[in-house]
Amino acid sequence: MKLKAAQPEKSARTDTDILLEILDRVRRIEDRMEPRQTAEDADEDMSLLKRLLPALGGKYGPSTFVTAELFSDEVLRVLIGDRSRHQIGNLFGRFVGIPIDGYVLNRSGKEHNARLWVVERSLKLPELPESILQRATACDNRLGVKSS
Repeated sequence: MKLKAAQPEKSARTDTDILLEILDRVRRIEDRMEPRQTAEDADEDMSLLKRLLPALGGKYGPSTFVTAELFSDEVLRVLIGDRSRHQIGNLFGRFVGIPIDGYVLNRSGKEHNARLWVVERSLKLPELPESILQRATACDNRLGVKSS
């Protein structure tokens, strides 16, 4: 009796086919995870935040808030436009800690599984010219003040 060598079935996938399928799946996952923001979107976001942060600072002051609260205020609702709570939360997350026209948006923990936000004033001091720094140092030296 002669043994026949096992022949691969025509429906069997090759290693290359499997790897190509895996690569295709990875690409689809990466496409979903990549931010879909264009330069125009970023400009729109920045423009919205330049209008929204002063309003939030005026309304809430140093108090925290959740994005859902913004939708109950008519003025803020007009500023937000057709964006959802989720979109506003994502927007805030992309701009955390970035000074925008004198305001900074920061995270402040969670409450009932909702992110708390706070708007703070950003104080960015202008750079002093070297000549002024040298004069200040000279004054300190004459007065016996030790610089740190």
